[in-house]
Amino acid sequence: MPVFNSGKYLETAINSVLSQTLNEIELFLIDDGSIDGSSELCDNFALKDKRVKVIHQKNAGICKARNVALNMTHGEYIAFIDHDDEYLLDFLEKAYKVAQEVNADIVKLSKKEIIFREQVVVRERYYQLNSQILEKKDIKRNFFSLLENGVFTCVWDGIYKKEIVLNNGVRFDEFFKNGGEDIDFMMQIVKYVELLVTVPDICYLHYIRKGFSTSAKFKIQKVDHLKELPKRVNNTLDYLDLHISQYEDAYSYYLVKEYISPIVALYANPRCNFDYLEKKRMIEKVRNAHYMIPGFFRRKTCLIFKKSIKMGTVYFLFKYKMYRLLLLVFSLRLKYV
Repeated sequence: MPVFNSGKYLETAINSVLSQTLNEIELFLIDDGSIDGSSELCDNFALKDKRVKVIHQKNAGICKARNVALNMTHGEYIAFIDHDDEYLLDFLEKAYKVAQEVNADIVKLSKKEIIFREQVVVRERYYQLNSQILEKKDIKRNFFSLLENGVFTCVWDGIYKKEIVLNNGVRFDEFFKNGGEDIDFMMQIVKYVELLVTVPDICYLHYIRKGFSTSAKFKIQKVDHLKELPKRVNNTLDYLDLHISQYEDAYSYYLVKEYISPIVALYANPRCNFDYLEKKRMIEKVRNAHYMIPGFFRRKTCLIFKKSIKMGTVYFLFKYKMYRLLLLVFSLRLKYV
């Protein structure tokens, strides 16, 4: 668990791990230069529970913190948790039991997302997976479906066989300072996975607190990280011998959801002080990026609408260069959700 100025949420997150029904665990708390009392709280937990190991380091970011812990683990499987989230009581036991039954390399469980604004819940969303046991050939065949359903989006909703991670040099790339590190990690590890299991049980609570989470802050550097992700996805597609030309609809949807939408949302952020012409110029750069496959703008809008009205709207406005309206849609969404 990376820890950085975690405030009042840290104790709940740690307790959710230590109270797991699976007792044979070790918890690494990587204090990433906290100055709000989180460091001392970590040390107090280590004094009370021998399963807790604390490492203090100068602030270096979430990727460095996670990598430090990866190099120190002793268990058969590795799991992650954010410092302001929660495991439900049987998360680890359920995941480990499934992993043991079929010798899975990765087990992914379902999750619940809770969005707060000023301490008030404004939205709850369930990300429920199907019950599946996927061999390598199944992962390749269902790659974009797994990507679309969030299986490759984050790392904290599953467990990972340690030998797969360490033997293949899978690490969190410290290039990603403002998001994107989880997808990149998943794009690395999926190359080497022989068996992936998805479980419909909701066992993880992911909190988004507007004003606390780093996702609420405006960081123009995040554009560089977002631009890098399609490269990482394409690299994995090449490794798995998957050709985009055979999956143009699915790949186009991925670009709208995970590339275009986050970048437009960034420029729609009220803390972005660019004028409209500058925002338009930056969005045009997205339009002309080399990952935009030749057939992207020939996709039928209705096909994207069928998957998501929101993404269909984004695609339509982006396709026809209705940037002012596109930015307005995202600014309203940022304001009220």
